[in-house]
Amino acid sequence: MRKFLDRLAQFFSEEWKQMLVIAIAATLPGCLVYAGYGKNYSHVITDIIFEMGAFFVLAAFLGKWGKILMHMFFTFAVLDFAFSLGCYLANKQHVSIDTFYLIMGTNNEEVSEFFEFYFPLWKILIWAAAILLVCILYLWKRHKLKLPMGVARVLSIVFLVASVLCFPSLKREKCEWFAKVVPIKYVTIARMYEPFGKVAEHRHDL
Repeated sequence: MRKFLDRLAQFFSEEWKQMLVIAIAATLPGCLVYAGYGKNYSHVITDIIFEMGAFFVLAAFLGKWGKILMHMFFTFAVLDFAFSLGCYLANKQHVSIDTFYLIMGTNNEEVSEFFEFYFPLWKILIWAAAILLVCILYLWKRHKLKLPMGVARVLSIVFLVASVLCFPSLKREKCEWFAKVVPIKYVTIARMYEPFGKVAEHRHDL
């Protein structure tokens, strides 16, 4: 048990900032959408705590492969962050099946009109600045950001307990939380929208 906790503490000490940035990138657009509609977004936060806890344990015990896995996870998270934040800035909506319908049924002229109407310069600047900030925070490393082992051990245990307590309720729709994990979210949406070819072929009629 001690070795297990020491392994977690070591990884948490070195990578806590990167995990925090990934969590923010994964949850911020969703929280903005729910807050904008006056809805409770606590489940968005509890889901990401559980997901990051499971990822934390897996990555901590994979050694150098765990860090590679974390970089891959960040790549997916920042791409999803860019797409999701763009949808929020455009019309305060989630990325959904409707987003795919709009993309597949749009021609070049409509894309140009969309950006002119929904994406004025100030929104583009906010979008670009947010993505750049997330990338800088993730990549910026300094030795003083490494936590002392004693602090890391306590925080890693607290985080592990919190992730267990945030296990998705069985009353929720089956695998609802799992379908939000990138890139599974986009695979799920794509499976819901099978006739891509037909829609692309008849997009002008649609």
